[in-house]
Amino acid sequence: MGTLMRISPLGIFGAYCDVKEVAEWARQDAAITHPNPVCQQANALYVLAIAHAIRHGWDGPRLYEHIVAWAEQLEVDELLLEAVCNAAESPPTDFVGLRGWVLVAFQNALWQLLHAPNLEEGVVDTVMRGGDTDTNAGIWGALLGAVHGREAIPSQWVESVLNCCPTLENPKVHQPRPECFWPVDALELATQLLEAGKAWSASR
Repeated sequence: MGTLMRISPLGIFGAYCDVKEVAEWARQDAAITHPNPVCQQANALYVLAIAHAIRHGWDGPRLYEHIVAWAEQLEVDELLLEAVCNAAESPPTDFVGLRGWVLVAFQNALWQLLHAPNLEEGVVDTVMRGGDTDTNAGIWGALLGAVHGREAIPSQWVESVLNCCPTLENPKVHQPRPECFWPVDALELATQLLEAGKAWSASR
């Protein structure tokens, strides 16, 4: 699931880029650490979903229809296609025993896309199901954030991220990080990624 967990910035950059190129970039990124074709294919579908949600403003059901169509067009592995289709009716059956499995994370993200009332409740529900909770919630949160925009993220969550400065001087910080890794400029970076993708696409 590390592929899905790290790839959402590519979905932002690729929002105005060619669909085939974006899918190929996602596959190549996954291949750096995950040689399994299922991981690479899931990465491609996930990035396409984020990119198109940003570009077209599609709601959950419409985006899901396109994800199913892309899965068929890309001729993805049967296990991945099954997870995509099953998401319409149910979440994964086993979050704990199959912890860390890309199909669990992806099916859950699509299930929540179709059934969660909002981003916050979807993240909470995902965490409550157990397993690889932070990864599953991060994957789902990035997808719904792309669908509903920044306004869908609870303000206290946004403030926590933008004010996260884990310094050595703070006795409450157990895992200090160099300033270059602080997420205080996350919103600015997202905007810059989007604009960089637009500029790159326009230059082609």
